[in-house]
Amino acid sequence: MLKYFHYRESPKYYIIYVISKIRKLLLNRANILLEKNLIDDINEIFKIKIDTLVTILENGEKFKKEHILKIKDFMKIQRLY
Repeated sequence: MLKYFHYRESPKYYIIYVISKIRKLLLNRANILLEKNLIDDINEIFKIKIDTLVTILENGEKFKKEHILKIKDFMKIQRLY
């Protein structure tokens, strides 16, 4: 039984590993937005859709904090661009 235990746990390990890498990447991008003063809190990054985040990062000079704050749902940002 113990011989096969690591096979059962292996997919879980890789899922957790990948999620932690994605989280670290998102937090790095959140720091960029914080430096540009586009968000107030680092955790706001998790409210933004990935494609919207890419648009903001590629066109950061076109977005202002007021645009992001006025929109209750961050997912509507694409309509501003």
